Amino acid sequence: MTGSLNKFSSLVAAILAVGLSGPIAAETAADEGGVAPPLARAQSEEDAADGSEEATGAPIGLIGGGFAAPKEEKKESGLESLRAAPGAENAVEVGSLDMLDSVILGLVDESQGGFAADLWTGSKRKTVATYLPQIPARTPSQAMRDLTYRLLASKSLAPEGEVDGVSILSLRLEGLYKGGFIEAADDLSRQDLTPGGDPDVMMVSAKVALLGGDAQTACAQAARSRGLSDSNQWLKIRAYCYAVTGDQASARLSANLLREDGYEDPVFFGLLLTALDQLPAEVDDYGEADELTLALLRLAEVGLPSEAMGGASLPVQLEIARTGMAGGAAADLMTARLPVAEAAARGGALEPRKLAILYRNVPFLQSEVMGLVEKIYEDPSPEARAALFQYVEAQEVPQARASQIKKALDVGRLSGTYQVAMSIYGPMIGEFEVGPAFAPYAGDFVPALYAINHYAQGEAWLDLALAQEMQAVANGAPRSQRLQTFDTCRQIRNLPGQDTLVTWDPVGRLASAKDDASFSLAVHEMRLMEILGVAVPMEARQLIIARPLDVEGQMPPTGVLSGLEAASRSGRLGETVMFALVALGPEGPQGAPTPVVERVVAALARVGLYTEAQAVAIESLIARAS
Repeated sequence: MTGSLNKFSSLVAAILAVGLSGPIAAETAADEGGVAPPLARAQSEEDAADGSEEATGAPIGLIGGGFAAPKEEKKESGLESLRAAPGAENAVEVGSLDMLDSVILGLVDESQGGFAADLWTGSKRKTVATYLPQIPARTPSQAMRDLTYRLLASKSLAPEGEVDGVSILSLRLEGLYKGGFIEAADDLSRQDLTPGGDPDVMMVSAKVALLGGDAQTACAQAARSRGLSDSNQWLKIRAYCYAVTGDQASARLSANLLREDGYEDPVFFGLLLTALDQLPAEVDDYGEADELTLALLRLAEVGLPSEAMGGASLPVQLEIARTGMAGGAAADLMTARLPVAEAAARGGALEPRKLAILYRNVPFLQSEVMGLVEKIYEDPSPEARAALFQYVEAQEVPQARASQIKKALDVGRLSGTYQVAMSIYGPMIGEFEVGPAFAPYAGDFVPALYAINHYAQGEAWLDLALAQEMQAVANGAPRSQRLQTFDTCRQIRNLPGQDTLVTWDPVGRLASAKDDASFSLAVHEMRLMEILGVAVPMEARQLIIARPLDVEGQMPPTGVLSGLEAASRSGRLGETVMFALVALGPEGPQGAPTPVVERVVAALARVGLYTEAQAVAIESLIARAS
């Protein structure tokens, strides 16, 4: 491979030595930065009134060849010098490799909601390098999204240990990028201090550029990486750069070198030849379409087929949802974007309000809306959910709108989009004034408001639902297990205060459980309360012992829970958060086994992240009660 690489590098050098120039006709999205980090999100009335995000219905032209104008370099480096490592007589020399361990790298500090600079103190670099890439990129959990961003973006020192393999900075960048924090990954990539540059950091920067259609930046990074890395991914990007410059011979030679080296990637080879020969794309399976796939599709002036969008990477799905890089004719562009936008929203990367904008802009006829809404239980498709959203917004009578919101939440449960539905319709629910006329919907409104952190409003609706329930109980009806769980969420939210615990009755809750599922949920509630500092009566413990239950669900890989326990008991903050995120997995508190959720809650509380522990506990209970 070395000989091939040398020949390839000389070709790249020849092409890039003359400079990368040329016009490009590229349409830019109104929302350039992608999804804002959780800590920076704002849904102000000014943003809503601006209307710039509403113009998402028009097709976006696919981007052709050429190079974009270079991005303006950001002037703030975000770097902070720190004292020399303990035991060192003098500060380390600027530019040395060892300096990287004595510099704070990141985007947010404690005053901005981040963690302290010493969050990796006591952690071994090898442990962090092993488990940091295992943090899920997709998760329905907002609590996990917030923790992930804070862990990866906080201004912090690197963990101790010998540098071996990829850098911790590049792992943080890759985690941010894969999780849909595109702008944050781009900003943090500028903080690389490695002499000559870190090719893994450059790779993330190149991915961000490819995703956004910035060929010049991607190819500049490819040029910088020459001599530093011979990875197949870099070779593919350089081949793309040859194609962009119009050097077909070098692009074909690059592809041949990869083939001769035994590399197999039918999607890349197929799309590269499509771009070079301007022939129809012959790709049977796009697999997990990535940013280079998207870049080649733009170069060939074709779209990603609709059927391939569901399997695309989260950043690509986010880009399609945001800009409309989709397959099919212009007339069905919006409907092609809907499934992928919902997937990005379920993965936590696309803000619910932006999915709502897409729903609002699907060009339905009134008759189409009614037809889709009437059959939505039989066919809860993305188009039907968009039609229902438009139908809900068209309701002027509050009670009628409330009824349709309840239907939308029910459809969310049936179609696996309940978390997204709660986030989309929660703000609408917040516009209602609590009153008896809405009592039939109160129990459904509570979790939706909790899901968007409107706890005060949620508790007001819970009081209404409980008041209505008491009348039914007086007439012989059983208590609602669901409302009891929501009441437990209220109590957890108000801890460590004890004034709300007067209504907590764990013995009655366990004794009234009518089946194994209800009993298991009651046990989960009790254990979470105990973990968060509430004393549990002995009678409740005896009821649990007398009725053992099997635990269902996928347990974390070996070593994760033991690592979580050891890190939290030693006070290693960053490591505790890392293991907690890995343990919860892609399904988050909503789907992880209850013992795993309980151990994560205990670990987070143990290292002082009590509010975060409460959030994880509440998400777990709402999902299981809904």
